[in-house]
Amino acid sequence: MIASSFQSTLLEFKKSKRKSTLLLILVVILINLCYLFIGTKKSDIAGIPQPWEAILFYIPLINSLFLSVLMAVLASRSMDLEHKGGTWNLLQTMQSKSSIFLGKILYGLFWLIAFGVLEMAATIVLAKCMGFPELPPIRGVMLTISSEIIGGMVIYQLQLILSLCFSGQFAALSINLCGTLAGFFLMYVDDRILTPWSLMGALRVLNMDYQQGDAYSTYTWNTVPFFYWLIAVLYLVGTLFIGLWLYSRIDEGSLSVFSQRSRQTASVHFGLPVELIKLKRSPVWIAFIIMPVISALIGVFNFSINQGVLKFSWAELWTQQSLFLGIFFLSPLIAIFCSLLWRMEHNGTNWNVILTMESPAKIVRDKLLTASGISALCILWIGLLYLASGKIIGLGSALPKEFYESMLCGILACIAIAAVQIYLSLIIRSFAIPVGIALGGGLAGIMFLTQGWGFFLPYAMLQMGLRSTNLTNDINIPAFIAVSCVYVLIFFVLSVYHIKHKDSKTQE
Repeated sequence: MIASSFQSTLLEFKKSKRKSTLLLILVVILINLCYLFIGTKKSDIAGIPQPWEAILFYIPLINSLFLSVLMAVLASRSMDLEHKGGTWNLLQTMQSKSSIFLGKILYGLFWLIAFGVLEMAATIVLAKCMGFPELPPIRGVMLTISSEIIGGMVIYQLQLILSLCFSGQFAALSINLCGTLAGFFLMYVDDRILTPWSLMGALRVLNMDYQQGDAYSTYTWNTVPFFYWLIAVLYLVGTLFIGLWLYSRIDEGSLSVFSQRSRQTASVHFGLPVELIKLKRSPVWIAFIIMPVISALIGVFNFSINQGVLKFSWAELWTQQSLFLGIFFLSPLIAIFCSLLWRMEHNGTNWNVILTMESPAKIVRDKLLTASGISALCILWIGLLYLASGKIIGLGSALPKEFYESMLCGILACIAIAAVQIYLSLIIRSFAIPVGIALGGGLAGIMFLTQGWGFFLPYAMLQMGLRSTNLTNDINIPAFIAVSCVYVLIFFVLSVYHIKHKDSKTQE
């Protein structure tokens, strides 16, 4: 079993060759470093009373978002090939089903340990270059890396199970995004609510006491309760054994546990657009419905308990409900959907068949219209939830006019992002890599906005258009419309050009 699992692990590394996994990890580490040190000047270090404590406090919180998505992407990429053709049957001729799963576990553990070590090493080197005193406490460093490994492996194993159960990776990645959003906010509500996505924050080694009056924070070392570690171990062992059981249970020829033995083929004569026929029976609506609901519930809760800081107004409620959607979650969700739209074309020799029936322009147009329509409905759903929650909690004044502008700009920005992601998912056959690019784009968008470069990145335009940080911010509406149209036109033309000038055989 050990030898077979080791061979399976080597196979995972061969499968991921040329997929730039190390580069992806380094990009996430770079993003983390930007969030840890952005705005910190070398001259200010001497005036910070607890610099290392602040760093060790924020690392688990940041990774509750970014490392969670990274592990989901790695798990999805690990399972994506098995869902194509007869790959699963072929693998079973070489090794047992359980060893395949254990090989994937070892593969994920390797990259998770590499992430933890490289992130901490880069943090220490950068901190010392900026003038941080001495070195961080070794105990805090080891406990922080340990919490990352345990929390990251729980998410990775859970995502392996989800990626196995759903042949389309949209569902698995969408569940992770919803779980990450819910887990991150619940972590602030009550540490005792331990979800798989909030383990890293719950196991943090430091607590922060924020003094609102003088905007001053103090950090104290935290003794993580034994119960928390017990829950973490139960998650780790539980997902491991559930995964072993499910992977060993699968019959040949049917990779997905929930796949149906026979399905009625959709007819092109139904009168539905082709892209909608392809999405039939797909759980594509779930994430677009549930994620805004989660964000709205958490936003109302935060708004209600922070009335000592926030004004009882529509504008303040909007920032609580839309902030993390605009920055972290909506762009990756659109990216997942766009990858799903291209998934069938990237399988087998479907490109050869499709190009004999449709023009490249029509193929791209249909996908862009579908992605834009779903995204627009999601924005309208977000607005409807905002209105309903505001009325429920008693906001009786008239809505600010900026809200309607934000709906329009949010829809335009989503269409621009959809055009970009349609192109990326066309030229990148991996389901997960375009999702990672969208996540990175959302994070980079914050930096672009702070520098006044919002129009230079469509992901920044989404945050600017939704006014996620302040509903009353001014937006140049004509310029916003014009730039959005330019993005759509450029990436539509690029997509059509790529299909016309790329040999269909190379896209099998």
